[in-house]
Amino acid sequence: MVKQVQKRTSKDLKLYIISMIKDAGKLPKDISKSKINYHLKPFIKAGLVENPSYAVWRITDKGNKLLDIKDVQKQKLYTITKTRTFSKKTTIRAHGFRWQLQLPKRAYFSTTQRTKLIQMSKLPCKVLDNGVVATDILGNKTHLANRTINVWINPDVYYTGATAKDSYREASYQFTKIIALLERYYGLSLRINKQYKFKPSAKHFGDLGNELALQYKKDNKSVRIYQNGKEWLIIDFSDSKFAELETTDNSQNIVDMDNIITPFFNTLREDPKIINTLKKENEELKDILNTLQKSVRYLMDKEVRSVNIDTFKY
Repeated sequence: MVKQVQKRTSKDLKLYIISMIKDAGKLPKDISKSKINYHLKPFIKAGLVENPSYAVWRITDKGNKLLDIKDVQKQKLYTITKTRTFSKKTTIRAHGFRWQLQLPKRAYFSTTQRTKLIQMSKLPCKVLDNGVVATDILGNKTHLANRTINVWINPDVYYTGATAKDSYREASYQFTKIIALLERYYGLSLRINKQYKFKPSAKHFGDLGNELALQYKKDNKSVRIYQNGKEWLIIDFSDSKFAELETTDNSQNIVDMDNIITPFFNTLREDPKIINTLKKENEELKDILNTLQKSVRYLMDKEVRSVNIDTFKY
């Protein structure tokens, strides 16, 4: 096997390595690490290929835009601009996505047809007990079911933006690229009335560097907050990578982050004493309400037209 590899030209090796990354999300095992490093170095430097986690490789957004897999061997890397960087205002990290893509009727297949379709695409697959065909697309677990395709985005992948809405928009855009790749594998369009129909069945948004999260991390503690038995806010360091306050309720975590968490902590940063102020005002409000309640009870018991409220104050 090694001898066959050695007969490959430099151009063939580049094409082979990049194709393996694009199709399987990993490096070939029949080439030495030194050769792989040699041929990948210019692609990494140009921001076309990245290694987000151990043994996981992928073509970057920039690579998908600029890298023609059929033309890898003659790509002029020196003409490519530097990889994009995020703004310093980036604070929200979107991650933990599970997408559900609705299939058009022409793509409704039996289990046998689905298996044949995956096999024709030369992707490794496994038929589950419920007839769903499981495979892997660029490190993302993918289930081809009767009416939908479910894609669990690699847990090491995340999208950032100034707001939860921004990071969600980026995540959606990147998922459309995965859909386009699925279309190439399956050899058919997945559009319904000229557009893709998909939604996230799971997603999290983290407020990076949140002061409360930093304090919890320092104390080696975690917290989970529920409403009506449903979790919506957590501080958890299971992956030990980020100190962040996360909104987790899939039905409204964009609103929770952008309209509740972010404004609250921005206000707290501008006025650190606001909690004490609110607490004091709350006590004053309780006193006023107690006074009014006593006044009302007195008026209901007595046939009087006026009352001196000062009489009822503590």
